[in-house]
Formats: sequence, structure tokens, C-alpha cells
Amino acid sequence: MNSTILILLFSICFGIFFDGCWGFRDWCITNDGPKQIDTETETCCNNMVYSLLVNQECCGDSIINLNESICCKGQAWPRFVNSPTDGKRWEQSCCGSHVIFGDLRACCFGGPVTLTQEQIQARDYLQCCSAGVVADVRVEECCGGKVLRRHQHTKCCAGEEIDSRSNWCANKLGQQVKLALGQNVCLDSVYTVTEESCCDGVINHTVPQVDPHDTRRVNPHFGCCQSTVIDPTREKCCLPEEPQYKSHPIPKEPTFECCGNGHFNKSYQACLSGQVVNKGPGQTQCGSSLINLQHQGCCATHLPYYKASEKCCNGRVSSVIPINQRCCNGAGVGENQVCCDGVKPVTRTHSQDDACCYNERTSEGRTFNTMNQKCYEGRVVTVAPHMEVCGNEEYNPKTEICCRDAGGLKYKKYSLQTGYTHCCGLSPHNESQSCCYGRLFDIPTHEASCCYRDYKAYTYHDPQSKCTSQCPGSGSHYDIREETCCDGVVHPYRRRYSCCGPFYYKDKIRGRKTKQRWPFACCNKKNIFSNKTSTCQNGEIQTKFQGIIDTQAVCDRRFWKSVDGVVDRACTSNYALEGKIRSVRILRKAIPDVAYVEMTLNRIQVANIRSGGGDWKGPHKLKFQVHIPMAPSVRCSPRGMSRRRGKVAVFFDAPVRGGKVTIQSQDKFRIVYYNKVFRKLRRYGMTESFCEQSNLYSTLIRQQKHIRS
Repeated sequence: MNSTILILLFSICFGIFFDGCWGFRDWCITNDGPKQIDTETETCCNNMVYSLLVNQECCGDSIINLNESICCKGQAWPRFVNSPTDGKRWEQSCCGSHVIFGDLRACCFGGPVTLTQEQIQARDYLQCCSAGVVADVRVEECCGGKVLRRHQHTKCCAGEEIDSRSNWCANKLGQQVKLALGQNVCLDSVYTVTEESCCDGVINHTVPQVDPHDTRRVNPHFGCCQSTVIDPTREKCCLPEEPQYKSHPIPKEPTFECCGNGHFNKSYQACLSGQVVNKGPGQTQCGSSLINLQHQGCCATHLPYYKASEKCCNGRVSSVIPINQRCCNGAGVGENQVCCDGVKPVTRTHSQDDACCYNERTSEGRTFNTMNQKCYEGRVVTVAPHMEVCGNEEYNPKTEICCRDAGGLKYKKYSLQTGYTHCCGLSPHNESQSCCYGRLFDIPTHEASCCYRDYKAYTYHDPQSKCTSQCPGSGSHYDIREETCCDGVVHPYRRRYSCCGPFYYKDKIRGRKTKQRWPFACCNKKNIFSNKTSTCQNGEIQTKFQGIIDTQAVCDRRFWKSVDGVVDRACTSNYALEGKIRSVRILRKAIPDVAYVEMTLNRIQVANIRSGGGDWKGPHKLKFQVHIPMAPSVRCSPRGMSRRRGKVAVFFDAPVRGGKVTIQSQDKFRIVYYNKVFRKLRRYGMTESFCEQSNLYSTLIRQQKHIRS
């Protein structure tokens, strides 16, 4: 009995030595019999037990020191040797059953390779091809275990060298095969493309695959209909979805369509379940039958119905229902039914029920009477009139509020007399507090901003908030989620907007209909310009009007359409007006080389006056007299100027006296058509607070302050 227990215990301990009785132990079969050893301090080598020291191991029939020796295939070799050429000390390494050392030899697939002087210099580019064979990948390649010299017309295929001018390498059932030019593989066979063709693994011996007149092109009269060769210029392929029909070619006619194993002419025939039938007058196909459109209709392209007694009901599944029924998501609603939440018909529980409560979890509905019942989260609850549901209780929304937790599992109601008007989870609060991420903070609601980084509430632009940052150049803070900083000016954040200096404009947008290029761009990260009339060169805006002054540019119609420089003028001019051109004419006077253009502006809608800008109080119209010094590059056509009409914006500094403005030759003067480009600039290139924050003067962008007389 005791011997049996000892044998069982020995078997268990021997099988699980990690958790066994002796820990990390093994057995060594010595000449004196098996001996137990501690693998951490002892080793078994050549049927003898040795004490194991650091950096030692068994190699063949002896113990070696790894600092001095290496073991290759059970044979010990010195780890370091002296080079026979220069006497340097080299470290040896194993290469199969051999040893190699230094940069003079390499190991390829267990075979040592003695390197040439060129190979030693190109050691980083060497690649093993086979045992004892290496190639320089810059000028050579491995081919079937041999070295192949790279050449323009030399390739490797299936382990042998081929000339690409007469042969090429194809894939045949996953294996590389050498083929002559003009040959190809069709499944497991080889065919000549100038005489034969291949469709779905079947070789056709009559139709060539390439054009006989130009072998670089595919034969225009060759095509495949699965395994059948067809002429694409005269035929098209039918690939039926039904398994009982086979693929087949049919004539390539615009009125021919596939039908079963044949075809039909859709102008006077129809295909019904794979059979060709002739259509009568006024007939059309609906699914698998013919219908008369005068008396019948087609529902969902496959359900015929009679218009006098039936109608089509579309929904999740389309169906034909009696004409006196209402449609509810593809099903008819009977007299004693209601359409529940537009999803499914539900039979009335009581005849007085006039509504339905649909439960999305169970996909079931139940009718109820709205006089004394309500639908609450998919269940019908009986409540008194003018009452609502708060969990399992009633509450009066005029005198109470109902709060619930984020999961919608707990509810609690509070009286409005306590001063609470809002909920933050289950906790009530009023306007003196704010709710952020389900937590209350002692900051008034209209002053609070929630920070997503630490889930706390702060006052707007609070420097302590992790969601605010300082706007360089202004010293003020801004909300990084709702605002942006452009060169010291804070703007409300807008999608697809970009900064250009202090400006904040809409960038990189293309018209949805016309696909036209967006007209604005930024130059040197500080100035907006129109890329239709100007370019940005060396950080400066170059326009078509370079070299002429403001008054001379008035003669050029393109100047009226360009918006370049408008933003600066809008913020720096004494006057900014919007109005309509009534008349333009050129006056003749005695002063030579000067043209006088008289313009009348009426219907003034927007006007802004910089302090000290004159005594003008906003009359109905203004008369401008512009002195234009003439030059060879300036042409002022009386006929062309007289045709100038339309709404314009005008920016100038000259004083206004008695409804008249005189613009001298060197005065600042800018006029621009109120066209689509200008409207976009005013909308996207300026903000209402831009000029004030830039220490300039507000302009036409403040549309609310119209000055009318």
C-alpha cells in the first residue's frame, strides 16, 4: 500500500516539475545510472554532471566558455582569431558546420562564401541566391539559385534567363512558364493570340484575340460571353440570374433585351417568366403579367392592381390594398384599426381609442384614448387631463418640473414655487446656476461656458479655463471651440473659414452648381484679394491696374468689378456709401489733359461717416465730380461711361457739401459694383466687429444703421 502511494507521488511530481516537488530539476543518464540535477546550477554533458558557471554551455562532449569559444554543430571553435592578412582580431560565427570571420566571408544558406574585394565594398547590397552564391542587387539578380547579370532585355523566368524581346514570363496554374511573344495561357493550355482566343478557360481556334492589323490592340470583333466568343460590334451577352437559363449572345439592337434563353423586342413584346409574349394596344408589363394602363396600375414595378377598387401602398414592403383603406407602411388599415406611429396597423383596444403608442423595443403597439391616457416611452399610462408623466407619477408641467438621470431610470419632480426652473440630472436649479456634463456650478446660466477638457463650467473667456486661450496681439482670451483668433482679432468660429491677417473669410469653397473657383485668396497671410483679377507675387498683390491712380482707374470697367483693396478702404475711408448709379457723363472743360466725370448716386441705403467727415446729413442722392488726369494708358469713352448702371459701393475721404462731392486727381476714391463677388467679400471677408477691433472705423458692414433722409 505504501509503495503504491510513493510511485503515484513520484509520477505526479515528475510530470509537473514547475509546480512539482523538486522545482527546476532534470535527469542525467550517466554511466552510473540516472542522476537528478538542478538545471539552474548543473548541466548534463557527455553523460556526465558538471557544475554550470556563468556564460558556459555544453558543446559536444565538453563544456565551453562562451566568452572564448563558439559551438557549431556540436564542435567547439575559438571565438576570436587573428586575420592572416593584417593581423587584426576577428570574431568568428557559425555557418552551418563551418565557421567564418570578418568581412572577407559571408554565410548563405549554411554555406560559407569567400567575398571578392568588390563584394566586400558592396556588402550592404549583397543578396544570397543559394548556398555559397551571392549577388550584388544593384547590377545582378538571383535566378534559380544562380546569379543573373541585369540587362535591359534580360529577365528571370522559372529559374532561367530569358530575352524579353522574344519571350515573356506567364503564370500557368500558379507556376511561372516561359512563352514566346504572341502566346498566352488559357487555364492549363497555351494558345497563339494572333490566331486564337480564350474565354473562361476555353480556346477558340477561329477568332484571334488581338487585332490582325495591329497586334498591339485587342481585336474589336472579339469578346467573351462566359465561354462563348462573341462579336461586340454586332452582339451583346445575356447573363441570366435564374439558374435554369444559360448565358447566350443576342443581336446588338437598342430594342432587344434578354429573356430566358432567348431575347425579345421591347417595342412590341414582353418577357413573362422567361417566355416571350406579344403586347396588345395600351398594354405594358408589370412583374410577370401584362396590364392595361387604362384600367390597371402597377405597384412597385411588379404588383398589378385595378384602379377602380384597389390602390398601391408603399412602405417597408409594398402591397395592393382596397381603395377604401388607408396606407400604413405598406399595409392597409381597416375600420377598427389605427396606423401606429406610421409603422404598422394596430387593432383598437376600445372603440373610443383615437391614438396609438408604439414600443420600439418590442415592435408592438397599443391604442389609447387621449382624453385620459398618454403614451410614455412605449407604454400607455392613465393620467388626468393637463397632466404629464414623470416616471411612475403624474405631474403638472405648469406648476412642477420633472427631472431624470442620464440613464432615464430615475425620476423626481419639484415644485416651481421653490424657484427651480431647470434640471441637471436629478438635481433642480434656476438661472443663477449652470449645468455642465450633469454637474451644477455656481455660475449664472447666461455667463457659463462648459469646458470639455475637465468637464467644468467657467465664465466666458475665463483665463483659468482649460478651454480658453490668449489671443496674441490683443491680450484677450477666447473660447477655442466657439471662437478663433486672427492676428489679434477674435471672431466667432465658422466652418470652412480661414484667417488672413486679422480677416476671417470663407476659403476653398466651390460652387455646387457652376463648379466655379472660389474668388478669394490670401496673400502673404495678411491681405485678401480676388484671384480672378489679381495674383500674389513675392508677398504683394499684383493687379491689372498697377501704375495708375484711383481716379484714372474709374475709366476701366474692370476696376469696378475688382474687390482688391476694398476691405482696407472700408475701414479707413471717411465715407462708405451704398447706392444706385443714376447717370454718368463726361464733362468738357478748358483744362487740357483732364477729364471730368460726373456721377449721380441715389437710393442710398447704407452710409457711415467718420468723425470730421463734413456736414452731409444723408440726402437722397449725391453728385460726384471726379477729376481724371489723362495718360496714354487711360481711355475714358463717353459712350462707355454713359452705360454704367447698377448698384455700387463708394469709398472716399473728400468732404460732402450741399449734396456734391469733388474728387481731385490725387484723392482716394474707390468704387465697386455691388455684384456677387462683392457680396461674398462683405459676407465672408469682413465681420461686424473687425474694424473696431483693428482700431479702424466701422463701415458698410453695419447694415442695421441705415441713414435715410
